[in-house]
Amino acid sequence: MLLASRCATAQLIAPKDEATADTTVSSPKRPVSAQAESPLSIPVHDFTRNGYPLEVVRILAVEYRVVIGVSGTTVGGDNRTINISVQNGTFVNALDAITRADPRLKWHVTKNGTVHFETGAPLSLMNIRVRTFDVDNPPENWDAFEGLDKSPAVRTWFRNAGCRSQEHVSAGGVGPTLWRNFSVHEKNLPVSSILDELAARSHSYYWSIIKEVNKVCGIEMSMDPQP
Repeated sequence: MLLASRCATAQLIAPKDEATADTTVSSPKRPVSAQAESPLSIPVHDFTRNGYPLEVVRILAVEYRVVIGVSGTTVGGDNRTINISVQNGTFVNALDAITRADPRLKWHVTKNGTVHFETGAPLSLMNIRVRTFDVDNPPENWDAFEGLDKSPAVRTWFRNAGCRSQEHVSAGGVGPTLWRNFSVHEKNLPVSSILDELAARSHSYYWSIIKEVNKVCGIEMSMDPQP
């Protein structure tokens, strides 16, 4: 299994008068809550993990408080695990160790200092710009991706992919998740940047959107807020 199933949720509220398509083009804005500097030189010591690839990525993000997002496609039914060990190195050594153990994964650092992994074919969903996106102090156990689905451009993507809104959200977790109070108000940002901002402000540090290519609608989304 490439995708770990731990998920948590929060409510996102999109404005009702959003246009049916986002055609405005502007320079991406640096998320104020994401790390601004490259994380590659962060010291990493005694990081040894054995598990599903994306679970290892999630643990790395949470342990070092670096926002990491994963997107792409997978065939499904893959139960391979990886084993990595970085004793005295840096964050880049840990990222490279993951991709050596699972060559399906490729990573890059964004201009905002977050790390994005891709696996399989890229998802064009990640580049769709959302005209406005707003959330204020979301309560526990609400869908963290509901606001994205209210974007007409995002809904069009899901419709073209054969997905309905109630099918593409995977929400779970064990027990209540204590969300940190936070607000996100963004304009004209791509989906990936909004997810980065949510992960940073909620102290999730990790997000993933994976589509199983053998399913008509196999989108899975996960965020895992930390105390």
